[in-house]
Amino acid sequence: MNIVQTITPPRFLALCLGTLILVFYHLGRRPALLEYATSGKALPIFVAISCLLVLGYGLAMLWWLIRQTKGQFKETFRPTRGRIIGAFSLMFVTPVVVFSEVPWILGVLTFMVVVNGNADSLWGIGLILGSTLVLYPLSAMILRHTYHRRWMRFGLFCLSFWSAYAAHLLVNGVMKFTLVL
Repeated sequence: MNIVQTITPPRFLALCLGTLILVFYHLGRRPALLEYATSGKALPIFVAISCLLVLGYGLAMLWWLIRQTKGQFKETFRPTRGRIIGAFSLMFVTPVVVFSEVPWILGVLTFMVVVNGNADSLWGIGLILGSTLVLYPLSAMILRHTYHRRWMRFGLFCLSFWSAYAAHLLVNGVMKFTLVL
């Protein structure tokens, strides 16, 4: 008997999560960003709403992936070359901080620390391995449940990046990076 796997993304859940996050953001974090000058500047409301919808959709897709993995932990998290490469690629593009609306991705920052060649290079290698270990379950779930759907796989990897980027913008606001010479 064939088991039919639904690929319908949880759009209603994404909309509900985006609305719920909007309420908490508008009541809690946005006034704090508007009031204090030490943190970043608050986002315009239309940009905040689009970030909230992207973040809600990312969380809904994470919930969908976890639900699809239920009862298949051994098959899903078994290390394969593709899953490890996927975890490294997710680690490389994970935004750590956002300055002047430009994300600083973890892979480039770690590469700069490793190439620096001093005692911090051990810290950079540890950061690469630790963050890859943390991101492996997400990569394994994406690759397991989108095996024959390459565009959906690419879309989920991109959604992971944009969800982290939107979360950074909502939490920290728009921080300006200026060089003083």
